[in-house]
Amino acid sequence: MVDKPDRRSASSADSPSAQRSIGATSTHDSRLTTHDLFPYVVLCSLVVLAFAPGLGGDLLHWDDDRLAFENPLVGPPYVANTVRMFGTIQNEAYQPLHVASYQLDRALWGLRPFGAHLFNLALYALGVCLLFRLLLRLVAERWTALLGTLLFALHPAHVESVVWVSGRKDVLSLVFVAAALLLHVRSERPFDRRHLGAIVLFACAALTKTTTLFLPLFLPFLERWALRRSWRTGLVRAAPMAGVAVVLGALVTWIWHAEGLTRTLASGGSRFALAPKVLLHYAATVVWPFDLSPLYPIDRAGAFDGRSAAGLVLLGALLALAWKARRDLPGVALGVAIFLLGLLPVSNLVPMTFQVNDRYLLLPSFGLALAVWGYAGALGGRIVLRRALLGGTLLAALGCGVVSFGYARAWRSDVALWERATAAQPDAYYAWMKRGETERDAGRFDEAERSYDRAIALEPELVPARGGRMLNCLVRSGGGEGRAAARDPRALALAGGYAGAWGDARAMLDAGSRLFGAGYDDCAFDALLEATTFRPPLADDLILAVANDWLLHARPDRALALLDRVSEGGRDSRWRELLGRATREAAAPR
Repeated sequence: MVDKPDRRSASSADSPSAQRSIGATSTHDSRLTTHDLFPYVVLCSLVVLAFAPGLGGDLLHWDDDRLAFENPLVGPPYVANTVRMFGTIQNEAYQPLHVASYQLDRALWGLRPFGAHLFNLALYALGVCLLFRLLLRLVAERWTALLGTLLFALHPAHVESVVWVSGRKDVLSLVFVAAALLLHVRSERPFDRRHLGAIVLFACAALTKTTTLFLPLFLPFLERWALRRSWRTGLVRAAPMAGVAVVLGALVTWIWHAEGLTRTLASGGSRFALAPKVLLHYAATVVWPFDLSPLYPIDRAGAFDGRSAAGLVLLGALLALAWKARRDLPGVALGVAIFLLGLLPVSNLVPMTFQVNDRYLLLPSFGLALAVWGYAGALGGRIVLRRALLGGTLLAALGCGVVSFGYARAWRSDVALWERATAAQPDAYYAWMKRGETERDAGRFDEAERSYDRAIALEPELVPARGGRMLNCLVRSGGGEGRAAARDPRALALAGGYAGAWGDARAMLDAGSRLFGAGYDDCAFDALLEATTFRPPLADDLILAVANDWLLHARPDRALALLDRVSEGGRDSRWRELLGRATREAAAPR
């Protein structure tokens, strides 16, 4: 039996927006006609046009390798490997359906880039069409649903999810979530066939991307504000999904901690100061989607500042808006709810290694389409204002499409992507690191060194960029070129030893000796010079011994550079003797 609305929902159902939402559940059950297909054709055509540059892109060496085309579980035997995926934690995540989707790529087109990109685009278009269908169920007004969905579909923040092969988890989970929501609103009572189907689809979404775990929190608001059912009904219907979310959420939290994907804030920092900044960033990206990047600067301190205050004000304003709009503007209230709840798993209440990513906005930004529904419904009798709103929405959607088209071009290759990233976010440490890595793999060693130096200048206390710079030196000194040379086990071990010794002068001396012994004289010299800059620095007698070694190897220039690092107190007779020898040998004709 269908739950009867309580007294408050019965009275609020008299509002035009409520009538539209209730009436929608009894319409649109007929088959699609040619007239009905027109919005889907428009949506798919504009989506393909906006994201078309990504179809010609390469497979990127940013997760595409380890997740898809170099993953030992992707490929034959297909059935056995797919089964193994469900018992394996791979690449700091448990997303078996996401990884299993690459089996189709391998079987259909051998992971050729065009096929993988086309699959992503097709999934995204399908998800967009399902969300449009969902809005029709709730709104029952085609143009409002179409324009709201179009604004969502063409948003530049979705480029990463659509044109990046590893964004498969986003577009596939979008399909599952949209289908689950559509079945949920069509179900008439708890645990009927459609409700059970929605539960299964949610489980599939959660096994594809764990940021979808917020959905059970959103469903009671959908039930109460749009479908005008009781809170009790909403909670009962959301309970099975909540059980799935709790289990997978606990597993994911454990994986994050075990794999080092969470971080500790500096002394004086607080997650409650960091989370409002993250909210502010995402809200700004939704409203002003420019200077997008796969990586952004990271607030490592997490201290309370003006951005924290602004984020808290924004949070309060959004909550107040949702509460005020819940009766007469359910679309607006639901838009706020899905935006805030969708960002909850990535809010940095558990501080994350990478603080923000555009792809996390894929589901939360559906709040744009819901808000268009809400405000258009409120202006139902005001034709001029309503047309102005929908016209503005159309212009904003088309503008977003133009920006998306341009941004999608940056994802066509590793070099283009990281050059764009460092131009858009010049203070992003990891973006400069990735640019250096890409330039090194392309044999552009001088450019790579400058990129690594830029990263080091941004955050000198971090070691990864220093290790990358050393690996760049090793590959260049070894005469290698390309990604294969950078993955040589010996080079990786030497670069790792150097990075592990960073900050300890004696350990760095040992690392430099290993580099020298392996034949990497230039890299060894760089390491030894750095050892003299640490606090405490390398002892003077050790510097003198190393300088003497360089003299024995006929490198007086390097001996002079090291002797210059000896402290004033260590410049004794031995130092003067070595200095004289080095000076004479450097001046002697060769």
